[in-house]
Amino acid sequence: MSKLSRRTILNAATGGLCVAGLGALIPGRAATLANVDVVARSQQTSLGRAVRPFDRWTYDTGTTNSIIRGQFGETIQANFLNRLDAPTTVHWHGLRVSKGMDGVSGKFGSPLVQPGETFEYQVPLRDPGTHWYHSHHDSLNQIARGLYGLLIVENPQEPSLFEQVLVFDDWTVMGPGRGNYEINWTKLEPSLAWGHDGVKGRVLTINGTVNPRLELAFEGATRLRMLNAATGRVFRPSFENARAWVVAMDGYTCQPFELSEPLFFGPGQRLDVLLEPAGLGRTQLFLGENLFGKGTGFEFGLGLESSGALAETLPGFTPYAPAELQPELRASQRVTLDMSELYRDHPEGAGKVKGEWQDWDSLVNSHRYWLFNDVADNSLGPLFTGRVGETVEVDFVNNSATHHVMHFHGQHVKVKSSTSASHEIGNFRDSITFEAWPKATIAMKLDRPGLRPLHCHILGHQVSGMFTYYEVT
Repeated sequence: MSKLSRRTILNAATGGLCVAGLGALIPGRAATLANVDVVARSQQTSLGRAVRPFDRWTYDTGTTNSIIRGQFGETIQANFLNRLDAPTTVHWHGLRVSKGMDGVSGKFGSPLVQPGETFEYQVPLRDPGTHWYHSHHDSLNQIARGLYGLLIVENPQEPSLFEQVLVFDDWTVMGPGRGNYEINWTKLEPSLAWGHDGVKGRVLTINGTVNPRLELAFEGATRLRMLNAATGRVFRPSFENARAWVVAMDGYTCQPFELSEPLFFGPGQRLDVLLEPAGLGRTQLFLGENLFGKGTGFEFGLGLESSGALAETLPGFTPYAPAELQPELRASQRVTLDMSELYRDHPEGAGKVKGEWQDWDSLVNSHRYWLFNDVADNSLGPLFTGRVGETVEVDFVNNSATHHVMHFHGQHVKVKSSTSASHEIGNFRDSITFEAWPKATIAMKLDRPGLRPLHCHILGHQVSGMFTYYEVT
């Protein structure tokens, strides 16, 4: 990409992607600094006339869908202004940021930005790929209200393709039907949904609308950069009348594999897919949960752009594995994280709060539904303490009948084994997939000092027990 001036607008597949002060990465030259203004504010929308107009919370960057693009090796200075009536933060999900820049307040070091206040985030773009940013304060509520955006870090070494950005979300509503729905924020209040699959909405959107304009290159493959921004729903995307190959997961490129059946795509996760139409029929995307058929369908049209052929461009995507994150063959520490529901038959109680066992009713009445190593009140941590450069292995055991998505802050980890997500084995992810009852082992070479959260990104699970942290010194 050639050097661009501040506030340059790109006519990309999503329409109007803004790149603020971005420069090409020149070997041997110091990384450039890109400035971007990010304003948290309320803006009215109807989600494409699916609901009656309401105030959605957004990060306003002056761009469509709040998308920020940068070049690998740059540092973004995000000048954040909070114009909401509530305190908030910005978490740079998938990016290896320094202590105090991760957007988690309290002992984790980032400030809680009050209404009317500003803060400058320094965000080094150490890793290319599809990442995102979102609130990490009262996050179940604030992300559900729309407080997120996509951050794309360009890799000049990858094949240049026509792109389409797809941000999936769902919305909690009430009312008689589409067009007459009203947003129902009471669904975000504590409920038994936290103890099951999380909060789910009845209205599904792509890029903030029920009527997205989805275009493919009229010739060749289109790169779909997909994000699941929902707080609880696991999508299982599938395609009809197309050849689809996954080339990146959570931003990091992987060994490409064909998407031949619906794939678990949990909250906070990203998938990059190369899609090429096959045959004469319409290419469609289906967003289901493998419960009742294929789910909601969305149709692609053909645009005016041509692109590289699938067979020619696939070899240009190879696994991304930075040397500083490659785990050593022998870990210096190995720890276990047991994820479970409240105990019904444990001789000492249903779970621990402040180190003391509690009975079932007291935990359910206080909306604590989940345990990390028997702890129900988010007070387990730190799970471990290690030094920069040290390799730690974590054995996860999901002793529950519900799926989870475990997210590491500030770190990508290598999946060594998984009994439910074989496509992740050998690859780097920041959010690990767990179906009901499986096990998985990850290895991580600790990269950045600080206290780093580790939690389920089904956010109803996070606030009801599934939260801990690890410490890097």
